[in-house]
Amino acid sequence: MRLYHGLILLDSRSFKRQVKDILQRRLKRLTQRLRKRKTIKGFTKLSIIVLISQMLKTAQLVVFLLSLSYFTGLLWYNYCTTLAHFDDEDRGNFISAFNISQDTNYDAVVKMTYFAFTTLSTVGLGDFFPVSEGERVLGSFIMLFGVLITTLLMNNLASMLVELKEFNKAHDESEKLAQFIGTLTWFNEGD
Repeated sequence: MRLYHGLILLDSRSFKRQVKDILQRRLKRLTQRLRKRKTIKGFTKLSIIVLISQMLKTAQLVVFLLSLSYFTGLLWYNYCTTLAHFDDEDRGNFISAFNISQDTNYDAVVKMTYFAFTTLSTVGLGDFFPVSEGERVLGSFIMLFGVLITTLLMNNLASMLVELKEFNKAHDESEKLAQFIGTLTWFNEGD
């Protein structure tokens, strides 16, 4: 029986298969060791830091957009009330058309911010719209400014995505290099 097993090892196909199995087990152990190394853990911390910084940049863009909408809404309110004081014929304006003068200050600010946000984002849902000619002129400039702001925001988001992609690409290359160096070290040490 032992002689039979010994002769099986002399068969080239079974010998290649057994060598392949041994090498696969060694490679599996090596990759497990590499995953336990500090460089991989350090990179994980670094990737978390990069991800958090990208999330903070995104939050910064959202806060910027909301702040811009708020201040544009206040500008719109002041412009409409000033325009109403100079209108002798009382043709109507944004404030009177949507009964914003009867709202509380909080409700008026929310409506103005909502109107400014939908105008800046060029969505313009149609529930609030400029009434007089002067309001339409300012509204069109706000929309043009909104196109500029939207373009800048999309550019920032696209650059953040490219940065994340490049970071991951560098990680993949460094991980392959670490595995290669670990393999060389393992073979040189003769584990």
